[in-house]
Amino acid sequence: MKHRSGVRLAASAFTLIELLVVVAIIALLISILLPSLKQAKAQARRTLCTTNLRTQCQTMYLYASDNADVMVGGIMGFEPTGPNNEWGNWFTAMLPYLGNDENLPQRQALWRERRHPTLADKMRTQPIFQCPDNPDPKQPVDYVASAVPTPYTPYAVRADIAGGGRAGDAFQGVSGFNEYRAFFRLEDVANAGLYVYITENHTSLFQPGSFFVQRSLRFHTFFLTSQLPFGSYPRVASDIRHPGGIDMVFYDGHVETNLPSWLDVGWPYSLGQRLIHVTEVPESEF
Repeated sequence: MKHRSGVRLAASAFTLIELLVVVAIIALLISILLPSLKQAKAQARRTLCTTNLRTQCQTMYLYASDNADVMVGGIMGFEPTGPNNEWGNWFTAMLPYLGNDENLPQRQALWRERRHPTLADKMRTQPIFQCPDNPDPKQPVDYVASAVPTPYTPYAVRADIAGGGRAGDAFQGVSGFNEYRAFFRLEDVANAGLYVYITENHTSLFQPGSFFVQRSLRFHTFFLTSQLPFGSYPRVASDIRHPGGIDMVFYDGHVETNLPSWLDVGWPYSLGQRLIHVTEVPESEF
């Protein structure tokens, strides 16, 4: 190309080879940065989940300060007219501290979503009960709380040891079994930094088409080895939904992310070994 003066100028356009080289460099940079970006997003979601758990535990401390230092286990109360009819739970105890001052219905099996659809809808709008990596985005509450007796009682041992958590095993049918902890004082939990208080729920809590309406509010608690990650009726998550595993908050308020195998080594390990991060078990039961 020539200027009007007659002097030949160098062409300013890219050649095809130069363009291909630029595209290749950009593609290489994307391939290098994309995994890092995905990992950063996954870490951000995990941070949100750990913040949820820490906030839940701190909210329960507030509850305790208003209720004679009593904290809530997995279940607030028990309806004696039916089997396992939970009428309140740790997350319903938190509602007044989250800006919900209306009176909640009591002794009416709150977990039955068909009886109390407004409660399920209310839980879905509470950010601290929603984990961004929960496999079921419509689950009202994405966490479960411990109702394990501390220390484990002989009564619970008799109910729990028969099955041992093998596939298809349930806990032993002990007449009138209700050995779980509804309320407790934090001072009664020896070594509070060793035992898990609240963690993430298992996908089995999603029960489509069952007696319970779609995603129910039931079973957001655990108190037997059969309800740990590798038990026959797990309520605690058994997947690795965050980098490093699942999140869990301890009674002292600190949060860790651990593999499900850290929380539950699974059958055929002994009852004591499987509950080692949940409760104190007498040495005779190991």
